[in-house]
Amino acid sequence: MNQPQYQTRRPTGQVSWPIIILAGVEGSGKTWAAAEATGAEFIDRAFFLEVGERMADEYGTVPGADYEVIEHDGTWGQILGAARWAAQRSPAPGKANMLIVDSVTEVWTLLSDVAQHMANDRARRKNRGNGGDAQITMDLWNQAKDALADFLGALRSFPGPVILTARLDNVSVVEGGKPTGEHVWKIRAEKNLPYQATVICQARAPRDWMLTKIASTRMQLPPGGELKIGPEFKVTDLLEQMGVTDGSAGASTYVRPSPDGTPHHSQAQRQAARQAAEGFLDRCRDIVDREELLAMQGEAKRLGVYDQWVEIGKELAVNADRAERREESDPETVDAEVVTDDGAGSASA
Repeated sequence: MNQPQYQTRRPTGQVSWPIIILAGVEGSGKTWAAAEATGAEFIDRAFFLEVGERMADEYGTVPGADYEVIEHDGTWGQILGAARWAAQRSPAPGKANMLIVDSVTEVWTLLSDVAQHMANDRARRKNRGNGGDAQITMDLWNQAKDALADFLGALRSFPGPVILTARLDNVSVVEGGKPTGEHVWKIRAEKNLPYQATVICQARAPRDWMLTKIASTRMQLPPGGELKIGPEFKVTDLLEQMGVTDGSAGASTYVRPSPDGTPHHSQAQRQAARQAAEGFLDRCRDIVDREELLAMQGEAKRLGVYDQWVEIGKELAVNADRAERREESDPETVDAEVVTDDGAGSASA
């Protein structure tokens, strides 16, 4: 049995695009802070994906804000599709895009509601229950978590920083089914979401920001695990300290695990493949000889741009046909200049 061959490489030291959670109590300024960051100089296009909120237009008046609202019909299919669509938009050379999801709390609420709807529908079909909400079984919760994983996969493939707003609650600690009297701050979302974030900033009071998580070689939290950053906090300042704004950030190396055996590729691999394909098509557009273009058919298939290669071939054929017809319609042709021994030139018609 042939053993698979693997490639290795040295680490680049590049900073990966972060996923930032801005979690706060009501009126804490989390969406304001996100919108404010969209006008950063290194950002090409900023996208605002609103889920369960209603102020995407109004936040466009925040000083410095410069973003595009992605419209959708409220269904999970369109929301997931919007995230994937945004991730496929390439930024201008030397710049990055930005994505805001307002809010990820409502994303998980929607997926929970979908699971509840499916549980109720299942109970009705089996003539169970008394018309109230049915119990959401483990298989339905797993479907909801899988859907969230698809959403996060799109966010990881986004070519730039991603900012997620979330609601923050001060909840009682319960042990053995009884409250202990202690309270902890908790992000209202799927319980594993904080593990997926690069950075978490919490506002436990309006604009009273605390840095509670950061995965970075350039910044670390002090002993105790929290850093007070106060009301002057700006997302762009944080990104600058992380080394994201100076052009040193690179595509993510994350490859989503594949339980069904379907191969996946990292953002960095897809970016390299896209650049190779674009370079190949640029070379094809410069070709004027049909046979030379035909010789590149195999590479077009390998790079996944066969259809674009065919279109370039069609355009080449059209241009060649036009040139031939122009030559046939010209009643006069001029021979090339003949240079005589004395250096004088002559031409014959």
